[in-house]
Amino acid sequence: MAARIKRLFQSLSLGDKIESEYPFFLLYLRSITSGAVSRLALFQMASKKVVYKHIAPYFKRILNLVSEWRYSQASACNALSMEVPSKNLAEFLYRMSQSIKSGEPVSQFIEREYLRFSSQYYEKRMQAIERLKSLSDTYLPIKSVTIFLCVTILLSSIFFSPETMIMLAILTVVGISGTLFALSWLIYKAAKPDSVLIDEGNPKLSSMRRVMLLAVSASGTVLVAIPLITPFKDYFYSVTLAGAPLLLVGYLGRRHIRNVKKCEEQYPAFLRHIGSNCAVEIPILTVLKSACETDFGVLNKAIKRLYAKLLMRLEPEVAWWSFEVELGSKLIQRVNTILTEVLYTGGDVTSTSKLIEKFYFTYTTIRRRRYQVVSYLVGMLVPLHMAMAGLFAVIDGFFSALADFMARISVFISFLSPPPVDFFRFFFLFTLVLMAFNSSIALYAMEGDSRFTLLFYLGLLLTAGGIIYLVTSTLTVNYLSSIVTL
Repeated sequence: MAARIKRLFQSLSLGDKIESEYPFFLLYLRSITSGAVSRLALFQMASKKVVYKHIAPYFKRILNLVSEWRYSQASACNALSMEVPSKNLAEFLYRMSQSIKSGEPVSQFIEREYLRFSSQYYEKRMQAIERLKSLSDTYLPIKSVTIFLCVTILLSSIFFSPETMIMLAILTVVGISGTLFALSWLIYKAAKPDSVLIDEGNPKLSSMRRVMLLAVSASGTVLVAIPLITPFKDYFYSVTLAGAPLLLVGYLGRRHIRNVKKCEEQYPAFLRHIGSNCAVEIPILTVLKSACETDFGVLNKAIKRLYAKLLMRLEPEVAWWSFEVELGSKLIQRVNTILTEVLYTGGDVTSTSKLIEKFYFTYTTIRRRRYQVVSYLVGMLVPLHMAMAGLFAVIDGFFSALADFMARISVFISFLSPPPVDFFRFFFLFTLVLMAFNSSIALYAMEGDSRFTLLFYLGLLLTAGGIIYLVTSTLTVNYLSSIVTL
């Protein structure tokens, strides 16, 4: 049973990854069929594309069925269409099998498929962004209700048993947290985000991931070590300090992502330069030499290194791959692979560069619309979490001052007992940490740039929330204690 569940989740994850690659893969097929390419050659080229690593294995299996098991191409495509965990790719393979049976040229089939997909792509993605807005509007009221219910239940503990009311509050928070986690999953499924960074072969990203693991380890060490040497009431210090390394590494990661996005902004100009010059049959080395003399902003150094590698007769595939990895953008890698494939296989460079630029503009426009929704959610969730921390701190200060006052008068009135301040404080800590995880996961599910997003917001909410709590509770206790003294 465990193995079946594991395979189910792997299948779901693989389906999402295939859906992410599919638009670029279809653009790739449309581009290489602009030249004279047979269907079998198309299968062979598609099966070797590492950049589409989740789709390529299915084309390898098609080739294996055709060459080893003597399947017809139509039967092989039809057989694989029933195994692919992606609706788009499964339907594409099924329609390809029907096209092969009818004897349609592969270039006509791919062109029709691309036109059909591209005519619907923008509209469907915009509808998905609208669903994100609706889910954001649902998420925020639920988070606000958490604050209201917690405050109501805690204040009721003045009149009822504090232990019972706190347990009720904990159960309420856990139930709401489960709802928020489910809503985060719906946010992810509504419009699955694409990671910005290249996952494999990027040494800078690999080193940043090692730093990320060190930050998580440091945070865990702080959470474990500080409570062993400090009183229970000072757990908030450990949570605040534990968020600091997460915040720092998350900030560095997001700064790296901003630099990668600057490369993406400049890439279309470089694409036009390559496409317009190669279209009139100017050698690629001559084109790149002129590109080195043109200002492409943050791309200048990478372009010069690319030209130097090709000038030294390095394998073109390796030189271009190093150029893509240096820029670090998965978007640039996916479309640049298409451009270079057409350049070196004799396809139509003019039409391909126009197709790539048009799709590139559509893709980045959709991403900007997504970021607008993310900014809205960030602008609401972060202040709401800070308000929760401040409100809990005021309640903490009130109960601390009340406990101190009741401890003084208990000498004269023996039946009075102070409220369990440490128990209250544990609830505040538990709620703020759990809500920080909820908010961070929701923002990561919506933005999806990289895991640095999760670290950044988690560190920000833990650190800033802890500081606000500690400062506010201290000021509240001092103020109320001074009133009692007067």
